[in-house]
Amino acid sequence: MTAPLLTIAIPTFNRADCLERLLETLLVELRGLEGRVSIVVSDNASTDRTQEVIAAFTLRWPGVRALRNDKNLGMDGNFLACAEHVDGAHFWLLSDDDLPRAGLVRALLDLLERESPDLVYMDSRWLPEIADNDPTQPVGALQGLRLGQLAFARRVHVWTTYLSGMVVRTTPLLREPARLRRYSGTQVSQLAWVLEALRDGSRFIHITTPCILATEGNTGGYKVLKVFGQHVPAIMREMLPERVVRAMLRRMATTYLPNLLCGLREARLGRFEHEDAAEVLRQQFGGMLAFRLLLEPIGNGSLATVHRALWLARQVHRALRLHDRLAEHLGGGATSLLHTTKASCPRSCDC
Repeated sequence: MTAPLLTIAIPTFNRADCLERLLETLLVELRGLEGRVSIVVSDNASTDRTQEVIAAFTLRWPGVRALRNDKNLGMDGNFLACAEHVDGAHFWLLSDDDLPRAGLVRALLDLLERESPDLVYMDSRWLPEIADNDPTQPVGALQGLRLGQLAFARRVHVWTTYLSGMVVRTTPLLREPARLRRYSGTQVSQLAWVLEALRDGSRFIHITTPCILATEGNTGGYKVLKVFGQHVPAIMREMLPERVVRAMLRRMATTYLPNLLCGLREARLGRFEHEDAAEVLRQQFGGMLAFRLLLEPIGNGSLATVHRALWLARQVHRALRLHDRLAEHLGGGATSLLHTTKASCPRSCDC
């Protein structure tokens, strides 16, 4: 039998209502695509009605591989359980509390078939609550850019960690347990295959059409600064060329991390464990000017200092964004996927 073009893998734990909404959405989106898409659902030993939801789905989509871990393997363990059961040419690890927009799966399959990319990043629309994927507003034609390695790294940087936004070409890595599990315990184990694709691939696409309806907020329960301020940069340094790492860390330090630090100080991001911001970030970012001017003041400074540093971070971000777009234009590092009059995303997730 011909392998499917795409495997959609869904790790889940004790979010039966979210999972049910997602699976009901996929039943609609996958009509007529049975031979092109395979589905994996991995239950991390849930204690709610998750098994009931999965059983109902398997009756309507008989080809699904429904996995259940004997015990909770943690976030990484469940991601890896999904990865080990991929059989498609491309792999999409989809969070159970997000939704693909109406029409996305078919549009994505067409793009994968036409472009054969190594790595795709899809922009999202972030919402405090999601009821459905609003079939009256289908995604339509996907707009985006073909990018070189450095241009893609500049645009996506920390969002390489975002499950629902990344689609990766399946490689032998997924059949090599030692390499596949190399970052188990970091809570970003997916970077093993995402950054390998960025390092070794040659075809990268950023879809600027908002494709995913993503749930805002996080339940927390872990040391978020250790994950994004230590683990993620360390993995990038280990896997990627130095100039690519510098580009990604510079943009993390001037966009994502300032907002993360501010959100943690205001206690509006979730129930995360307490950390000394400057101490945690110093290891990977201490040698950067952005650490002294932005991260340290926002993490540990007075309220007035935080406001000044956030203002400066916004100015630096605008300058970097202008630099990146000029570099893409002048260096020929980006070509458009489509030439249409449809407006692209006004709030691109590389910001």
